[in-house]
Amino acid sequence: MWQILEIILIILLAGLSFYLYYSYNKKVNSLQRENAVLSQKYSKSEQESKLKDTQLDEKNKEIETLKQANNNRIREDVESDKAKSEAGSATENENEGTTSSKSSSSIYDKINGSDDFKNKITSALDLMRAQDGDHFQMAATQVGSINENDDYGGKQKKRDIYIGADNNPAITGSLITHEAQHIYNVYVEGIWSYGTKEQELPCYEAELVTAQRLGAPSFFITSIEESINYWQAQN
Repeated sequence: MWQILEIILIILLAGLSFYLYYSYNKKVNSLQRENAVLSQKYSKSEQESKLKDTQLDEKNKEIETLKQANNNRIREDVESDKAKSEAGSATENENEGTTSSKSSSSIYDKINGSDDFKNKITSALDLMRAQDGDHFQMAATQVGSINENDDYGGKQKKRDIYIGADNNPAITGSLITHEAQHIYNVYVEGIWSYGTKEQELPCYEAELVTAQRLGAPSFFITSIEESINYWQAQN
């Protein structure tokens, strides 16, 4: 009887050992397969990541090349305009013994647009002349013309600025200062880039000074301060 029990026990132990061994090997093989799949995925992901990094580097180089080309174009345009202006001034001085018409004409004579637009710009310039003489003089000496812009805000093309005039002269005057500062940055400071910290930050800082001096609404001043904070945080 004991021998039979021993045999049965040995058989059970052997079966249990085989089962455990089989289960262990099965689990190990499963883990190895999963590890192989994960390794392949990781390798593929790493290759894709390297490819994306390479493509990103190429795009960044392309962007920098385009920016440099644009900066060079702006510089060439500015230097060409300066050469023409100096040549014109020299010719007028020789022929008439006077300063150039550009320097002698008033900023008020350089407003182009509807009567309503001209009235808004005139009111803004009057307020600037009375309460922010520094930026009024910058606009008067740097701006070639002030033109009506359909969109709110402003933009600058060479020495011409385009303003979406507001009913509030303090806001309109601040926009004029912003765009006049762009011209000053390009033609005086030699900052050839656009959409950069060195170009935009001085413009918003000048706009803020004008807005504060002219008594612009608080919401407008806050929006300028937010733009300043944004550009200050840029590299």
